[in-house]
Amino acid sequence: RNTAWCCNTKSKLFSWFRKLLENDISLCPWEPQAWEQLKKDLSDESLGAADVQRHWTQTLSRASALRQQQILQRLLAEVRLWAAHPLLDTPQFRRILQQWEAVWNVRSSCDAMQVLLQTEPRPLFFRKLLHPSIDEAHIEAFLADVITLSNKLTQMRKVDRLGQDADPGATILVFFDEMNTSSLLGLFTEILMEHSFNGIPLPSNIFFTAAINPCKARSDAAENQPLPDANRPVINRQEYFVHKLPDSLQDLVWDVIAPSCDGLERFILQQMELLDWLDPASKEHLKTSPGLKQQLCKALLSVHSFFKTNFGESAASNRDLRRVFPAAHFFLNVEPPSELQHLSPAEQIKRAVGLAIALVYYFRLWECEEGAAEQGTRRELERLMEEVMPCVGYRLFVEEELNRFVNRDSWEIPHSIALNQALKENILAMVVCFRSKIPLGIVGAPGSSKTLALSIACSNLRGQFSPRPFCRQFPVLDPFMMHCSEYTTAAAVESTILRALEREKHYEENRSVSRCMVFLDEAGLPSERKMELKVLHQHLDQCKVAFVAISNAQFDDANRNRMLIVTRSVAS
Repeated sequence: RNTAWCCNTKSKLFSWFRKLLENDISLCPWEPQAWEQLKKDLSDESLGAADVQRHWTQTLSRASALRQQQILQRLLAEVRLWAAHPLLDTPQFRRILQQWEAVWNVRSSCDAMQVLLQTEPRPLFFRKLLHPSIDEAHIEAFLADVITLSNKLTQMRKVDRLGQDADPGATILVFFDEMNTSSLLGLFTEILMEHSFNGIPLPSNIFFTAAINPCKARSDAAENQPLPDANRPVINRQEYFVHKLPDSLQDLVWDVIAPSCDGLERFILQQMELLDWLDPASKEHLKTSPGLKQQLCKALLSVHSFFKTNFGESAASNRDLRRVFPAAHFFLNVEPPSELQHLSPAEQIKRAVGLAIALVYYFRLWECEEGAAEQGTRRELERLMEEVMPCVGYRLFVEEELNRFVNRDSWEIPHSIALNQALKENILAMVVCFRSKIPLGIVGAPGSSKTLALSIACSNLRGQFSPRPFCRQFPVLDPFMMHCSEYTTAAAVESTILRALEREKHYEENRSVSRCMVFLDEAGLPSERKMELKVLHQHLDQCKVAFVAISNAQFDDANRNRMLIVTRSVAS
C-alpha cells in the first residue's frame, strides 16, 4: 500500500506536469520527436528524479521569462500541497522547503523536484516485537503514534488537493510479532477481535495482524539441563516457550507452510545476484557462471534438507541460508594466504561458499566416534558435501582452512594453551561473526574453550596495534560483557545491548576503527519459563552490533534460529 500510494502521488505530479506542457505547448515549443519522448517518459511511473530534473530544466529553458515565473509559482503551490501530506510532512523537509521559498528560481525548483522524488515517505508498516517485559503502558505509547498518523491520513482524505475524486488514502498495518510470548493476551484479543483498546474504538484505517510461535509442551525436569555426557549433544530442541492462545483467537490462526524447494532455490539464486563478489587482490568483480550458481545452489539446498530430515523442520530456516552469504563474503575478501592467490575466480567463490557452509551448518554438528552411528553427524555431512561439491575431502578442506586462519603465526596464543580443533573453530566463528555482524551462539560443556576463545580474540583484535599482521586487517574489538545467572532479567540484558549500540553508533559517526561486541556468558542460566532472553529477538533480527552468547545447554528454537550456532562435542 505504501508503494502504491507513492506511485499514485507521483503520477499526479507527473500528470500535472504533462498537462502543463500540453496547455503551454505554444509558449514552450518542442521538436515533435522530443515532445513524444517527453510524453512517454512522463507516463512511466518509474521515471527517475534525474530524468524529471532534466525534462523540467528543458521546459523552463524554452519558456519566456514571464511564463517561466508563472510556471515556477504554480509548481511551488503544488509542492507545498504535496509536501503537506502526512506521510511526507517531516521537520527536515519543511526546513528545506522554507529555504526554497526564500530563493525560488529555476535552480531551486530543479533541486526541489529531485529531492521530492527521492524523499522516502513515512512507513505505513509498524512492527512491535513482544516479550514478557512489555506491559500495557508500552502498547499504549506504541499505538498512540499509530493513531496520530491515522487521524492525519483520515483528515487528508476529506479534501482532494486537485479537485478530483477523493484520495482513498492508505491503510496502516500494525504487526505484533511473537504475540504469544506476552502476558497481555487479553488485551491483544480485544484489539484483534473488537478493534478497540481498553474499550475505546480504534480507527478503521488501521489493520492489525500478529505472528505466533507454536505452543509445544516441555517437561519440567528438562528445563535448564546441561548437555548430556555423551558425544551427541542436543542440536535442535524443537520447542518454544510461549503462552497458549485464548480459545476466541484459535479460529484466526493460519499455519504458515514451509517454503518449497523451488522457492528456496529462487531465494538462493536471488541472494547470489545481490552478493558483490570481489577479487581481494585486484578488487575486480568476479563473475559467476550459470553452472557454478546451480552447483552452489544445489549444495546449499542439500545441506538445508539434511538438517530438516535429521533434526526436524525447525532445525533450518531462511535465516541460516541468509547467513551463508555474508560469511562467504568475509572469506572471499579477507586477505588470502599467498598459496591461494593463484586460484581462479570460480575456485575462489567455491572455497568461500564451502567455508561459509562449514561455519553455518557443519560446526553445528557433533563429531562421530569410531564405531558410532553416523546419522546426523559431521561425517554424514562430509559425504554429502563431497557429492554435491566434488573435492578431495570436505573434512580435510575444512581442517586445512582452519589451520590457515587460526595458527600461532596469525594469532598470539600462549604456548601453554593447546591449539586444538575446538579452540580453532571457536576463534574462527567469533572473528567472522564479529566482522560480519552475524549473531553467534556457542553451545558446549564447561571446558570446551568457549570463554578462552573470546579472551584470545580480545587480546589480538586491536587494529593496527594487533600483535600479528593478520589481525591488523580487522577493527578493534570493544567487548561489552555480561555474566548471566538464574536471576538475570530482561531489563539487564537489554541495558547491556543498548549501551553497546550507543557506543557502536559513536564509533560509526566518528569513523573509528573500533567496533563493539556484546558477550553473554552462561546465557543458558536465565529462566526460560520467564522468557528473559526474548528481549534479544529484536536486536538479533536487526543485528546492528556484533553479538556472542555461550551456553552449556542448547537454546530454545526461537533464540537458536536467530543465531549462528557452533556446537562443541564432549572431548574424546
